[in-house]
Amino acid sequence: MNKTARLYNYTAIKDEWQASGVSDEIVRQNVRHISGETPKQWLLYGCERKDIQRNNGAWNSRVQRTYGHTEHGGWWCGTVDVLKAASGVSDTLSDWGCFKPFEPRITRKHFLTEPVGSVNSKVEENNTKILKYEHPPKVPTELFALKVSDTVSDRILGVPGLADRFWAEVIANADIPLVITEGAKKAGCLLSNGFASVGLPGIYNGYRSEKDADGEYTGERNLTPQLEVFAKPGREIYFAFDQDAKPKTRKNVAIAIKNTGRLLEEKGCKVKVAIWSSKYKGVDYFIVGKGIKSFRKAYDKALTLAKFLYFNRPKLTKRIDHQLNQKYLGDIAHLLAENESYFLALRSAKGTGKTESLVDVIEAARREGQKALVLTHRIQLGQALCNRFGIDYVSEFRNSETKGILGYGICVDSLHSQSQAKFNPDEWRDAIVIIDEVDQVLKHLLCSATCKSNRTKILANFERIIRQTFLSDTGKLIIASADVGDKEINYLSSLCPTAAASKLLVIDNAYVPEGYVCYSFEGSKPDKLVLELIAAIERGEKTLVHLSAQKHGSKYGTINLEKLLKKKFPGLSILRIDSETVAEPGHPAYGCISFLNEVLPKYQVVIASPSIETGVSIDDREEHFDSVWMIAQGVQSCDSVRQTMRRHRGNISRYVWVRRVAVNAVSLSRKSPKLIISSQEQNAIFNATFAAKEGALEIDTDSFPEAFKLWAEITSEESFNAFKYRETVLAGLAEEGHTIKQWEGRNSEEETEVINEEIKATKADSEINYQIAVSEAPDISESEARILSDKKAKTEQERLISKKADLKALYGVNVTPELVA
Repeated sequence: MNKTARLYNYTAIKDEWQASGVSDEIVRQNVRHISGETPKQWLLYGCERKDIQRNNGAWNSRVQRTYGHTEHGGWWCGTVDVLKAASGVSDTLSDWGCFKPFEPRITRKHFLTEPVGSVNSKVEENNTKILKYEHPPKVPTELFALKVSDTVSDRILGVPGLADRFWAEVIANADIPLVITEGAKKAGCLLSNGFASVGLPGIYNGYRSEKDADGEYTGERNLTPQLEVFAKPGREIYFAFDQDAKPKTRKNVAIAIKNTGRLLEEKGCKVKVAIWSSKYKGVDYFIVGKGIKSFRKAYDKALTLAKFLYFNRPKLTKRIDHQLNQKYLGDIAHLLAENESYFLALRSAKGTGKTESLVDVIEAARREGQKALVLTHRIQLGQALCNRFGIDYVSEFRNSETKGILGYGICVDSLHSQSQAKFNPDEWRDAIVIIDEVDQVLKHLLCSATCKSNRTKILANFERIIRQTFLSDTGKLIIASADVGDKEINYLSSLCPTAAASKLLVIDNAYVPEGYVCYSFEGSKPDKLVLELIAAIERGEKTLVHLSAQKHGSKYGTINLEKLLKKKFPGLSILRIDSETVAEPGHPAYGCISFLNEVLPKYQVVIASPSIETGVSIDDREEHFDSVWMIAQGVQSCDSVRQTMRRHRGNISRYVWVRRVAVNAVSLSRKSPKLIISSQEQNAIFNATFAAKEGALEIDTDSFPEAFKLWAEITSEESFNAFKYRETVLAGLAEEGHTIKQWEGRNSEEETEVINEEIKATKADSEINYQIAVSEAPDISESEARILSDKKAKTEQERLISKKADLKALYGVNVTPELVA
């Protein structure tokens, strides 16, 4: 190639890079025009000679066929060897790099590669892909850390004269933020504008999935060595990947950011994600098109990783059959009237009357003689739903007038023949099956400890119910939730794909209720929230307080907060609602879940456990309550916390303390659903989750393949959220339209210390008194103990007697306060 042609080609290359906002200096230092044999020599350095050359040294036919197009030339961009830089060596170039040919090749699914423009390249568009960039084969992928000029180095490092060891300085200094983008040009653009930036050759090239000696994935991921050298504790790392408008591409970008970002956070980095309008897809076009100030704003407003992942979580992408936008759903029966059998997925925000909208649907089915089966994950929720639907709950139908002829509601824990219901799925072949709060019901079905001893039987019956409903000519399945999405629909559909696909109807209500103001309390303990709650009560406010614990041993459980407030306010009317009081004959909360709106206005303070987490509506038409309070320690899922805070339908102020890391955080945070599935360790956990307490055989995950996939997805999501508990809860509340404000009240250290001591003392007294009460409870026989254990409703004295009998049977000794402890 003559000098004029080379000059023309380099000018075109320079123009291409400058169009991406890259400075002349960075282009000159990193980009070269190469042609002829040079591209093949630079690309194939990692290949063995016998694989690429003939005996006479010429390229073999395979190389010529694959890389012959590179002879026409293109540009090459190399990279600094950051592994050497990390060891303190001045910046030197690696052999690795990227080549962009003037005449790219195409890859096809079923044909050999050919240069673009050849006769054989005329194939269907969906069967081809133009390979714009070539990277060296047979060698580990690196990243683009471009050489910089004195101007760029001085600006980023703040110290002159270090351009020749720029990357060594960046790596060593964790105070310098790093921006990760895709591609050399985008990294060059960011460097040119004063940001330390590296470019990945592809969005998934920041980490590697490890394999064992047999080539099987182990379920482990690790950062690439080149990216890991930057992962210093405390370093801020920003993602600036493309803002693509295509849903599939956005999904892939979110997955790549999630996987890479989690690994960076495990190294102690502070990970954020910059976002901007998809009108300017790449960060280079965004900077060129809108200016560096616009990118600086996006950079300054970057989302934390937890917020980004929450906003990009899998959502409902199925075809919407009926799109609504109304404050209350109202009657939806007319939308279903023409369908003899259907699979209805109903998504509508909290407080829009989902449950009420189903009343007419169930009534219409009942007029046709169709039984209703209501599946829930909480007994109190099931009782409330059945009361609104006009059918029995399972514990009541044998004594009711209808005897369950119209159907009944049942907690999924009881979907087996040994339960009180003596459940038989064959009795529900042509029923209408309703699963309200379906996302939480499925999570409970697959993960809860209360299902563990019978989970295989429960799951087999559950899946059988779904299949036979799909296959029935009149069967109807209704799932509803504010958060119903593809995950739930896909699992249920997979149990009988053809029938489910033909019957699926999706009703989506896009209405977003008016949000409330939520004051968030920081700190490692909720003591400041408790102080403010006490102050609110002193001001005469009527408060609804949600807690995530109940027991005597919990500082912030329902029992001990009730005792603390009663001590401070002797004449205060307080109602405690938890699993004990709602099942305690004679207690004001006994059986109150179905009548909350009648009961709650009688009290100045209501303290509730997750017993009213979902499925109940506190309408408060008399505007009795002044504020809602929440202490979330991490026992509930992030979605459950948000559900709880919306039980009160009004927009009165919320005050919330959320633990930064949930108490139930587990070590699965770095594994995706696919890697969990491929991991033998996670197969063992799945077996442990599904195993019965005694005598269980190992379960072949092939027995419940679809359930295993859903379990892996739930496990991966929940474990990550547990490590980012506070962030994820608050992000969810913000997405729902609520205004989040940091509580700025100022409590003195003395006030905080005093309330902490009072809380500790209350817990200690509560535990001691409980231990003494159990040890002094009357003794009963083994047969009496069995009868008492089976009772659903127990007085406080009966609970103490039952606890003592259990301990005596377990240890075979006299029960003392120390044994109870």
